[in-house]
Amino acid sequence: MKRLGRVLGISLLPIVFLLFSVTSRADPIPIEGFAGYASGEEFSFGFSGPSLLLHSTSPDAPNFLPICGGDPICTPGLTVAAWSAPGYSGGYLNGIVANVLGGSVSFGSNETFDILPGYFGFTNVPVWVSGQIYGFGTQGWFALDIVGMGTAYFEGWSEGGLIAVNEVGMNLTSGTATIIYETTPEPSSFLLVASALALIGVGRRLRPRSAGQIG
Repeated sequence: MKRLGRVLGISLLPIVFLLFSVTSRADPIPIEGFAGYASGEEFSFGFSGPSLLLHSTSPDAPNFLPICGGDPICTPGLTVAAWSAPGYSGGYLNGIVANVLGGSVSFGSNETFDILPGYFGFTNVPVWVSGQIYGFGTQGWFALDIVGMGTAYFEGWSEGGLIAVNEVGMNLTSGTATIIYETTPEPSSFLLVASALALIGVGRRLRPRSAGQIG
């Protein structure tokens, strides 16, 4: 049942877009924002620009995240998935209000770091940012490509073959959001939209793990 709820919650957004959306790429929207993870608290992201707001916060998070497969020479990065449940994510685009968001945003560095035993901390790390975010509401939906550059910090420790972080954060220095889909459904589509929102909520309630991944 947990797997069914998770699959339905994750897969319905792209299906609805394909069935009812018309592709509409416009000029990129300049954005600012952040993404990150805090030990025992949350995975989160937030992006904003002209007529655009996206935000997501998970209800919890693990106390640490293993990274790099234990390899002390690696390139760390983070993927933050939208927490697709009402109250935890949402936003708007050009007046279309999203009750929940789907998709994810990733960031990582092109640099390699030598992680020594004990505490480590890297600051002002140049990172690329990439992702795709879906906004989904009863009055319409949209999809956006997110790209940009930013700076990040990683804090954690290395001990006995385990390399883990307990805090990671990224701030955009430059970025854009490009509209892929932007549509308002016909009245006959409202039932499908409402059903999708309900199943997304069920999928998240049945899914106990936090919405992030690091590598």
